[in-house]
This record gives sequence, C-alpha cells and structure tokens, in this order.
Amino acid sequence: MPIDETNIVGQNPPEPRKHSAQKTEAQEDFSKILKRSQSPVHTVEKGDTLWNIVREKLFLSPERISNTRIANNVRKIVDFNRIKTPDLIYPGQKFDLQPMLSTLKKVPETISDPPPEKPADTVMDKPVDQAPEQPSTAEPTEAEIPPVPPEESTDTAPVDSEIPPAPLAAETDASRQIIDAKTAKETVKPAEEPKEPEKITPPGTLSEQMAKYKIDQLMAEPGGDFYSRNGGNVYVRPAYDQSEFKGRVNKDLSDAGENIIRLLEDITRGSVRNYIGPGGEALAYRKLGLFDALGNFMKNVSSGLSFGAYVPEGEEKPEGSLERVKHFFSKIFREGLLQDLGGSTTGAVVSGLRHSVLAAINALEVVPDATIGNIEAGRKLTTDVFDNGQVVVSYLTDVIPGGEAWFRVNTAGSNKEGWIPPVYLNFKTSEQGIDDPRWATIRNTPFRKTIESMGALISDAALLGMVNIKP
Repeated sequence: MPIDETNIVGQNPPEPRKHSAQKTEAQEDFSKILKRSQSPVHTVEKGDTLWNIVREKLFLSPERISNTRIANNVRKIVDFNRIKTPDLIYPGQKFDLQPMLSTLKKVPETISDPPPEKPADTVMDKPVDQAPEQPSTAEPTEAEIPPVPPEESTDTAPVDSEIPPAPLAAETDASRQIIDAKTAKETVKPAEEPKEPEKITPPGTLSEQMAKYKIDQLMAEPGGDFYSRNGGNVYVRPAYDQSEFKGRVNKDLSDAGENIIRLLEDITRGSVRNYIGPGGEALAYRKLGLFDALGNFMKNVSSGLSFGAYVPEGEEKPEGSLERVKHFFSKIFREGLLQDLGGSTTGAVVSGLRHSVLAAINALEVVPDATIGNIEAGRKLTTDVFDNGQVVVSYLTDVIPGGEAWFRVNTAGSNKEGWIPPVYLNFKTSEQGIDDPRWATIRNTPFRKTIESMGALISDAALLGMVNIKP
C-alpha cells in the first residue's frame, strides 16, 4: 500500500502556550494573573483550548489539580454555555466561566512581602501566614502533571466566527512528503515517584464523536451550508443567515462549481482537501492527481527497466550490481505498480467520483432552497437533508476500494512490539498527532475507526466476490 500519497500544502500548527517565568515583582505579577483568572468571561485567543482555559483557572486554587477535575469543569462550561458540538473554538469567542469559578476555593488576593529570614530559620519556624503551603510529597503537584492537550475543542453556534485559514505552500512531489505533527511532551515526575501511564483526553461521548465526524466531512469538501470557501481556504460561519433567497441559491451554485473544479484537479495535479489540525486550526493538503500519478508511474518504471541508469530528479543512482537489481524490483513493483497505480491512481479516480457526485448534490439543492427554503422550517430541513447526504457520500467514497479509509483499514505495520495486522493497526492509532500521512489529516475517534473498518471490510468482501464470479 502507498504510505505517502498525500502532499501537505498548509500545515501551521499553533505554537505551544508558553508559561511566563517567575518575576522578581511577585506581588504585581500575582495580582495580574489573579485579576484575569477571576473574570467570569473568557475571550478565546489563538491557540486556546477549553482544557487549557479551565486548567489555567484551576491553577490559582489551593486544591490539587487533576485531569478528572479539569474534565468535570470542562463539562460544566460546555453545559452552561449550551455548546452543541464540543469540537472547535475560535479566537474572539466568549465563554461564561461562572459555573466553575463559583465552586473554587479562593486564594489570598494579595501577597505580603515576608520579613528578612534569619539564617537559622526553617519553614516550620515561620508563622503560618508567611510560609507558603507546600503540597504533600505523596501527591503529584501541578509541576508534576503534564498538561494534557485535548484533541478536541468546542464550538458555540450563536457566535459568528471563522477558522483562520492555512496558506497553501509550494507543491512538492507527494511521494517524498512526510508529515511531522508531533508535539513536544513535558518531562514529569521525580525519580522516587511511581510513573503513571500517559493520560489522553477521552474522545468524548458517542454523540460528540459523531458530531466530530460530520464536521470533518463537511469541512473536507465544498457543500456544507455553514462552511464557505475561498480557493483552498475554508471558513466556518455558525451564525450564517440563510433567510436571503439570493444568498442560498448562490451558495449552492458556488459549491457545485467548487466541486467541479476539484474534479478537474483530480484529473490533473490533484485536488485540495481541508481538515482540522491538532490545535483546532484549519489546514489543507493536496492529493496526487491522475496525470501526476501516471507520470510518476512512467518515471519509476523507466528507472527500474534501466536498472538505475535513469533516476527521477533528486534521487541517487544505485551503485553495484546487487543494488541495481534491488532498484529494478523496487521501482517497478513497489513504487510503480503498488504505490503509483494501486494507490495514487485509484485514489485520484475515487476522489474524482466523490466530487462529481457532490457537485450534482449541490446543484440539486437549489430546488428546495428556492422553494421551501423561503420559510425557516424548510431551510432547516433542506440543510439537514443535504448536509447529511454529503456526509454519506463522503463516507461511501472513503471506504470503497481506493478510498482513503480503505487504505487505512487494510494497512499493516510494525513497531517495537512487532508486526501489526491490518484493521488492528487502524484501531491502535491515536485520535490525532500521527506522522503517517494516511492518518495525519483525520481525527480518528473510536466511532470513525469502527464505521470505517466495517465499511472497508464489506468492500473487501464484495471485491473478493466479484473476483470469484463464475463466467
């Protein structure tokens, strides 16, 4: 199976949030942090996640911070602010944190300067109000708990906002692209403490995972009523006003046109798809088109048949008889037949099929939008039917032979534990942060793993049945 058919053309993960170093003016620094933390309304800044927002508020409480406590307070914020799909938050959004702040134990609002300490003094000799409370060594402190960045953020429908688009970078040969979406991990726990297993934020309830999947599919291709596009960039408009007749019809025709453009790109250089990065930002990548995939096939076959006398630009010629023989088999069978024809070419055909069907659906949506769309109930029904229809089409074209999910499910692999069979490898992957191009552009929740594995296995069974059909 081809392992690097995708070409990431816009990946700008957000910079990690930096913790300010301790200042000499402790009282002034603490007052600023305290003032910000006690504000009941938080305005989202770039790089914010609900997990980090809540964690920052809890940091000023004298109580011990745990992942469970953070998760419980995240749930309070989600419920109080009536966040329907906890997946994305955008700069400029405001969240009321009062349900969480009202339950916190308070810390002193000022810090008095301690008197000069005598050389013989110890912490136990000091008055209580001058000796900062030290956490018990039996429990991990805040510095000992690595921040657990959640792989999901939250979205609020009432606020009109947008995902900052990622610019498209210069294209390169997709077969040479490797994705590095890893994030740095903090070093934790002293040697004498027993190490806890790494904790990962739960993927959410089943309904939340289903909402994630729907958002991912609507964002990937033109068509969602609350997603607007400009070239390779996508903008989310949760408060989009659909009451204007002209706006609704133009949106449908624009989506149909965008899908036709992507269909043509599937035939030539490859079409762009959008996805949500680990930090909740909108990114884009480009799949190889049919012509480029066939061009790579011809180059690799020519290189193999010439035993390395000709090699594609940027590659080194093999040295020695044994290396030339290896080059022959690798270029013709592994790269040419398996990757270029079996992977990139079939992937481009399936992608073209998806865009042709989506273009037809977008054009068909003009009819209900122009009729029953003149009333609010009709607009809502039209959006639900056609958005869900787009998700179904995207799912089916993902799991049929040659689709992206089909390759993920039918891929085997290996790690330090040994060989990992197909299907099981897909289930072993985390939700995000995978450096393999096949998984780097999706949020692989348990729900997604399950439905895509079932669909791909059904496709395998159907494919085997077609091969064994008697003449």
